[in-house]
Amino acid sequence: MSLYDVLGVAKDATKQAIKTAYRSLAQKAHPDREGGDAEKFHEIQLAYDVLSDDGKRERYDATGETEERASARSEAETLIMQRFAQSIEEDDDDDLVETLKTFLSTGKIQVELTINQANDALKKLERHQGRVKCNDGDNLFAMVLDQKINHKKRDIETLSGQLEVIKEAELIVAEYTDTAEREPQPSQSAYFAEAMHAARQHGNGRRFNYPWGL
Repeated sequence: MSLYDVLGVAKDATKQAIKTAYRSLAQKAHPDREGGDAEKFHEIQLAYDVLSDDGKRERYDATGETEERASARSEAETLIMQRFAQSIEEDDDDDLVETLKTFLSTGKIQVELTINQANDALKKLERHQGRVKCNDGDNLFAMVLDQKINHKKRDIETLSGQLEVIKEAELIVAEYTDTAEREPQPSQSAYFAEAMHAARQHGNGRRFNYPWGL
């Protein structure tokens, strides 16, 4: 999906059309609203940031990439290389690509869960806004609350960046295949047949230790 598709505008859309579409979509997707979606809001914000800037829009039209996408891809490649290096050092006989895909999938779920939790925490903080009034001088309660809200927003932004890196890594790894030949793993029924044969040879199946712990 292109950035134009995200905002629902044509490729030759004017700045005003882009701005109008952004405002409408951002209001609906804002995490503070009921039914809002932090990830969708981030996509809308990115689309607007790029398409509302002449230089960024020209680069995007020419390459199909944003500065954020290029950065995410670079970090994704680094992550993949680190995982491959670890697998090589450990002399792992498992399918390295499938292992990496599982690692990324698990990581994505964990980050998405943490983002949801952070958004819930942010909403709780924001409910305190305007709660304590100060008749004279600086409102210290408001100052502390603003600090906590801004800190939580930075956490969410960092987590969203991590999620983009993982998604980019998944796209890259989808093109990889581990071609190493491996011994086929016997099925459980084969294990059972082998175990029963050994048990009969022993003359007493109860003395035989089955390979899956029976």
